[in-house]
Amino acid sequence: MAIEIPHFLVAPHIVRTSDVVLTVGERMAKLLSAGLLLLPPPLALPDFAVALFWHERNDADPAQQWFRQTIAEAARDI
Repeated sequence: MAIEIPHFLVAPHIVRTSDVVLTVGERMAKLLSAGLLLLPPPLALPDFAVALFWHERNDADPAQQWFRQTIAEAARDI
């Protein structure tokens, strides 16, 4: 059985009340795992990238530039 959900925050609630499993990044798993058993995946999984995207019309906007820079700096620390 496979389930498609609109947002990943719903996933832990579905896992808790069904027989499905969930594969997510380690940091997210640790944040969402209250009451769930965490196991390593049975096979090697590739890393994934996190990226920022914005419309080109906002590229030169000072507030948007500040916001993107702030997010990028915060992401470097995690």
